[in-house]
Amino acid sequence: MAKSNSMVPTNDYIFVRIFGHTGNEEITKGLISAIINKEVQNVKLNETPILEKDIRDDKVGILDVRARIDGEVQCNIEMQIVKSDNIEKRLYMIN
Repeated sequence: MAKSNSMVPTNDYIFVRIFGHTGNEEITKGLISAIINKEVQNVKLNETPILEKDIRDDKVGILDVRARIDGEVQCNIEMQIVKSDNIEKRLYMIN
């Protein structure tokens, strides 16, 4: 029987349902703490994960998880499973 990828946490939809929904802040807090290797005290999930365009011809960005941690730091999380050699250019728009 073939293994289905539809119910694994690396699936974008499942990832967002686990870490990006209001009510799951404790789970998201644990994920962020593990990633940054620092204890996060508070996570407030942003229910609008859409990044507005800065320039008319830009693409609209839709994040998997958008949150504010400890009341001051904006945290944007994207689940990526494909190795991307141009990730810096995609994140920071470096020319």
